[in-house]
Amino acid sequence: MGLLMTRAGHAVAAERIRPSHKAILPSDQAVAGHIKHLAAPAYQRLLGAEQLLRRSIPILVVLFVVILALARAVTLVAEHARLDKSSQDYLTMIADTMEAKIRQRMLAGGTAAADHQGALNDLLSSSRPNLDNHNGRIVLLTNEAGQVVASLPVMKAWEKKPLTETLGLYQPLTALGARAGVQLLTLADGTEAYATTRFLDAPLGSVTVLHPTKDVFAEWREAMSVSVTLFVGTSAILLVLSFAFYAQAARAQSADRLYADSFQRHTTALKRGRCGLWDWDLSRGRLYWSASMADILGLQKQDDVISFAMLSGL
Repeated sequence: MGLLMTRAGHAVAAERIRPSHKAILPSDQAVAGHIKHLAAPAYQRLLGAEQLLRRSIPILVVLFVVILALARAVTLVAEHARLDKSSQDYLTMIADTMEAKIRQRMLAGGTAAADHQGALNDLLSSSRPNLDNHNGRIVLLTNEAGQVVASLPVMKAWEKKPLTETLGLYQPLTALGARAGVQLLTLADGTEAYATTRFLDAPLGSVTVLHPTKDVFAEWREAMSVSVTLFVGTSAILLVLSFAFYAQAARAQSADRLYADSFQRHTTALKRGRCGLWDWDLSRGRLYWSASMADILGLQKQDDVISFAMLSGL
C-alpha cells in the first residue's frame, strides 16, 4: 500500500508531462507507449508475418521489373513489325504510282521525255506521289540496258552504272520486277534497304524505289532508347527504395530488440523485488500497471493499459 501511495506522486508528475505525449499521439483512441502494441494480438500477428513480408518484397520488386520489361518489349516488337509492314506497303504503293505516271508521261510525250538528263529528272520528280514525304527513300530510273540514268534525290555515284552494281548481282528484282515484291537487300555500299522494281516500256528499262532501314526504323529506335532509359531509371529507383526499406527495417528491428531486452529486465526486476508499477493518465482516464502489480493484488493479469472504470470494478 505504501508503494501505491508513493506512486500517486508519480501519477501527478505524469499528468504534468502528458502534453508532450499528446503531440505524439493526437488520437484519443491511441495508447501511449510500446507495451500496449507488443501486447496487442494484431501486432503480434504482424510480427509473425513480418519475415514473410520482408522476404517477399525483393521477389515482388523483381517480378514488377520483369513484367514491365516484358510488356515494353512486346510493345516494341509489335511496333517494329507494324513499321516493317507499313513501310513495305507504302513502298509498293509508291512504285506502282510512279510506274503508272511514267507510262502516262511517256505515252503523252513519246520518247522525247527520255532524251536528255534534265527531262529524266523532271520525269522522276513529277511522277513521285504527292503524299510521299521522301523520308530517306531513293528512286532510280534505268534505260533498256539496265544502266541508271536518273535518280531522286540525285545520286551521282550511282548514275551511269548498272543497277545490279547498286542492288547486287544475286537479287530477284532485276529479273522478276513487280513479281519479286519488296525485298530486303544489302546494297553495294553496305546499306540495308527495302527495294522494289517495276519494269517500263522502251526506251526506259525500270524504276526502282529504295528505302534504307535506318530511315524506316529511325523513330522506333528513338522510342526504344526512351523506353530503355525509363526502364533503367525505374529499376534504379526501385532498388534505392528497396535498400532504404531494408535499412529502415533493420533499424526498427534493432530498436525493437533493444526495447524488448530492456522491458524484460524491467519486468524481471519488478517480479524479483515483489514490486508493482502503475502510471495513471488522468487526461485520458487510463491506467497502466505492470504484471507484477496484478500478482501482488492477487488478480488475474489484465491488459497493460486499462480504463479507470475497469479499475473501479476490480
